[in-house]
Amino acid sequence: MSVRIKRGFISDAIAASSDELGIGEDDAFMYWFYSILFDVELEDVPDDEVVDGAGERQIDMFRLEIDDSTQAVDIHLIQVKNTSGFSANTVSLMKAGLEFIFFSPRETYRATKNEKLLEKIENARQAIRQYGNNSVNVSCYFVTLGDEGDISTEAIGVVAESRPEL
Repeated sequence: MSVRIKRGFISDAIAASSDELGIGEDDAFMYWFYSILFDVELEDVPDDEVVDGAGERQIDMFRLEIDDSTQAVDIHLIQVKNTSGFSANTVSLMKAGLEFIFFSPRETYRATKNEKLLEKIENARQAIRQYGNNSVNVSCYFVTLGDEGDISTEAIGVVAESRPEL
């Protein structure tokens, strides 16, 4: 199926989500993608996982899953752009956001004005301290309406060098 047809279906789903939730299409795209990825209803997307806003560090959604029985920690970081392209700059900024979350000193990350992001960072770091680095999986999603065939080599290069060891 052509990318244009798929993009049309997704655009329709975003518009319907926007109407259903009474929010703008950019936010609706974020909620729609989350609902597909984690198999939840649109209205069940947790508000506390939306960190979009001032000081977000190119992270729109931050999901932390902790399984005490297996001592596993899964961190999902999502950046959504309701555009038809891929930006190497946005990928670079997201990489800087990852470094901020996992590597910045406590006094640095605690200075953020984004309270939801701060809470998520604190919770993630606590889980990493509790279960150790080897129990943590970090998944990053950069979501657009773009065709993956159009991703620039510059953007791919940024992604390839963005795999920090915890």
